[in-house]
Amino acid sequence: MGQIQILNPFIRTVTFLVGFAIIVFLLITSIETGNSNDKIWIEVENAKEIDPKLKIIDDKEASGGKGITSLLPSHDIRAFASYNFTALNSGTYHTWLRAYWPGACSNSFFLKIDHNVNLLLIGNDNMLDIWHWIPGPTFELKAGNHNLYIWNDEFDARLDKILLTTDPYYKPQGKGESFAFFTDFEEHMSQFLHPQNSRLWKIVKDKNTDNSSLFLNGGEEGQPEYSFINITNGKEYFFSCNARECIKNENTDIQILFNYLNNHNYYKAEFTKNTLSVTVNKNGLKRRIGYFKGDEDLIDTCFNQYSIIYNNSNIVFKFHGKTLISLSDSSLRGGKIAFGSKSRNIYFDDLENLMDLTPLFQEHYFMTWKEGEGPLRLQPYSGKWTFGQFGIMSLEAMNYNSSEAFSYLGKEFWRNYRFAAAVKTGNEAGLCFYVQDAHNYFVYKMICGNNNTGKLQLLKVEKAQSRILCERPWPLKSGEWHRLEVKLNNDSIRLFFDNKNVLSYKDCTFTDGKIGFWCNSPNLKSLFDDIVVSPTIIAPHVPAILNYEFEIRQKAGVDLCDWENSGNIFRRKNYSGWNDQIVIEKELFKESAMWNKKSFSGNVGIKVHHIAIPRDVDANIMFRAINRGKTDEYKFIAGSDGIRLIKNNNIVLEKKLNFDKSLLIVKYTGDKWIFKSKDQVIFEYPDKFNYTSMKLGLGYSGAGIGDISIGNVSISYETFVN
Repeated sequence: MGQIQILNPFIRTVTFLVGFAIIVFLLITSIETGNSNDKIWIEVENAKEIDPKLKIIDDKEASGGKGITSLLPSHDIRAFASYNFTALNSGTYHTWLRAYWPGACSNSFFLKIDHNVNLLLIGNDNMLDIWHWIPGPTFELKAGNHNLYIWNDEFDARLDKILLTTDPYYKPQGKGESFAFFTDFEEHMSQFLHPQNSRLWKIVKDKNTDNSSLFLNGGEEGQPEYSFINITNGKEYFFSCNARECIKNENTDIQILFNYLNNHNYYKAEFTKNTLSVTVNKNGLKRRIGYFKGDEDLIDTCFNQYSIIYNNSNIVFKFHGKTLISLSDSSLRGGKIAFGSKSRNIYFDDLENLMDLTPLFQEHYFMTWKEGEGPLRLQPYSGKWTFGQFGIMSLEAMNYNSSEAFSYLGKEFWRNYRFAAAVKTGNEAGLCFYVQDAHNYFVYKMICGNNNTGKLQLLKVEKAQSRILCERPWPLKSGEWHRLEVKLNNDSIRLFFDNKNVLSYKDCTFTDGKIGFWCNSPNLKSLFDDIVVSPTIIAPHVPAILNYEFEIRQKAGVDLCDWENSGNIFRRKNYSGWNDQIVIEKELFKESAMWNKKSFSGNVGIKVHHIAIPRDVDANIMFRAINRGKTDEYKFIAGSDGIRLIKNNNIVLEKKLNFDKSLLIVKYTGDKWIFKSKDQVIFEYPDKFNYTSMKLGLGYSGAGIGDISIGNVSISYETFVN
């Protein structure tokens, strides 16, 4: 074929400039869409169109320092933000959204792509007060341009960033810049793997298990062969792989290079039959910094898991979740990871490289990471485990005869976390934590007895032998839902039952590890729902008391922002010769109320100082307790002739007496309500119930009319784990 030559210099110059402009344009547009390797990133503040009822907010913890929130109280009124993106390839796209939920009633949005798809609910999880990634729906998309829409659902719910990816195992971390790499070789060789000699590595399928793995056929005997993961790690990361030998050989080795900078600077962990040797090579000089020798075979013909946790020069080496070596060395930082062997015929599988060590899990992950799938797969050890549809996704366990049912999941590096779940059982069930393997872990049990008897126990299972660390009797009936919760901080273990701290203990046998589920209810199902793992947050992360000084001029405007002003019932008012004050408008025979926008947990209370209340006006203090989709409302009414407690519109307590209404205090302590006037206890009302979040409000009722001044309001709550 002939070539076309442009001889005119002017035309050549113009052609060059046009071509250069096209290249620059393509580069710029590709950067703006954030589309690479079938991963499409969307910053929610960069909307093509946004309704004024959705507000762009500043948040230093958000990607780019900004996010989006809903200003509407519910989805009765719709507001949306729209975005354009381009899918480079046709396929199944999985969505992830980075969200922050201030409370259980502010934890959802709606999502849709293009006009022919219905609104799909996202969120509704109970990971509160922390930015976290939630998995969204999947979409079958054709290559080309598409429109994505975010619609409001609940007030004050917040979003930061959206990801669409064709990788079903990819889980974004941090603000989206951290990378989570996982491959099980079921489809193809990952683009992030770079073998030294590609002819020696191939993907093979086991005919018996139908499982694929990466096979190292081996090169020259005695010369190591590596495959590099083309990712540069930072100051903290986790690497894990499974490996096995093809034929038993006493000289087989498994090697992992980490913090690899070049051929003269790297760490090496070398596993042999029953030893682990760790060396550092710096500027060509080799030095051993760790050594382990045990009785257990570290390499055999079955897959074994090898993992490294690197955190600011602290390095931990684990075998099937058990720590073999823990050391500190700062010779080398950052760099890549490689795995391999100087032996022949080695299989590798389930490679994972994480750059975020934050312990996070929620039941939404079950939608994509079921048994046998993905990096956070459930690992059943005994009994029968299935996924049910109670709530969003629940675990159902069944054990037979006298054997126990036990399963676990998560990461061996998880430490200092909160693990909670709703549990229902016919006999015994519990939550396991700091799981090393199937024979080493802690377990928090609830044991149901006859005639509403039972007990709560903390046990340690070490080398398959269990020992009770502490216990207490507790009234338990089989077949009822209860919320179990574990809060861990170094060697401190605190156990909660229906939000009440029931047991505490200190033990440093295991200080990191996975989570697990345990039951012993022969031929009866045990259910686990509303499962969540999040980092332990220690006081003073959140103040235990919120004070609202409504009578101080410079504070009044700020304090108003924390309160819902439905119907404009409260406002600032200036009294001649006095500071500005907040007043609530009370109309004749009508009720007025204002609710705090925040959600609280644990033992809660409110103290209200009224400057002046007319005799024919009743002062109200209200609580809205939310648990598993059910809401219970409590109203304490202080009138001129006494006090009434109304629960869900029914009077449950009434006392006729005269008392001072100027300072009223109501507290819930986990098993009872306490109502006080100043320092005088007016009554205590036993009432034990479960809740995941609590809203508080105050207001007025009765026949009277007027602008009622509020002085000071204090909300106290237990220092809790988010």
